[in-house]
Amino acid sequence: MNKAMKGSNAPNALSQLTAYEPSPERLKQFFADLHVYFLPERLTHFLASYQKLQAEAPPHEPKPREEIPQTNSIALGDFFRTFGPQYEALKTQGAFIDPWEVASLGRDERRNTSVLAWFLNPMASHGFGAGIFHAWMNSLPLPTDLASVIECEPDDYRVSTEVCPLSDQTNRFDIEIDGKDFYLCIEVKIGSGEGKEQLDRYLSVTEKRALEREWALIYLTPSSSLPNTAVSEKIVPAAWEGISRAIQAHGAWGKWAQHPLPFQLLRQFLRRCEQF
Repeated sequence: MNKAMKGSNAPNALSQLTAYEPSPERLKQFFADLHVYFLPERLTHFLASYQKLQAEAPPHEPKPREEIPQTNSIALGDFFRTFGPQYEALKTQGAFIDPWEVASLGRDERRNTSVLAWFLNPMASHGFGAGIFHAWMNSLPLPTDLASVIECEPDDYRVSTEVCPLSDQTNRFDIEIDGKDFYLCIEVKIGSGEGKEQLDRYLSVTEKRALEREWALIYLTPSSSLPNTAVSEKIVPAAWEGISRAIQAHGAWGKWAQHPLPFQLLRQFLRRCEQF
């Protein structure tokens, strides 16, 4: 420390700093007392300018309190009086029927797989043709060499469930999509985890089953997660919720809505997909 600090003014300045609550005025005086020893004159000028700016600053205006809209009790009462009869009329017409609840689909993987395969089958009785299949496939990050999947016609592929390719009972595909120019295996998960080396085996079997066709293994899970036990560009991650988003975004969604019964079945199933 500068020996000059031992002068009488330094203790006086320090005592001012510790004896009073700091403020712009007291700090200015404190540094003014010390500048004789080691502080440049410009600091004192800065503090004076800062004090002037602070005095000239516009006063702080508090934000206006947000007005909370008042509830219109009369309008609310009118709504509930009209809503009740309309709800009962829709209920009588079957607008809220969930056949999948009656069928006890729940989170059962085999039952939900069967319904999904039914919607993907272009020849099934739902009447959507290949629309559901194309809507979902278009949303997936399929390998570029699988363009034939997007361009296929209903007669170009068939959908099967619980398939044991190569007659091997240890490898059972949840859904097989056997196309003229492509081959897809869909492994479905809802609550269960991966089996030991399961996907590695499925990759090998799928490649053999595809022969000379392009192929991929779609891994359908609630979170669209990649598998923990296998790494391959042929594995396409997919989510149950993504099925619902893709189908509802399809251009034919409005057209399908014109057919009440199959559309109701589809809409209720997609609602379940969003909950997995």
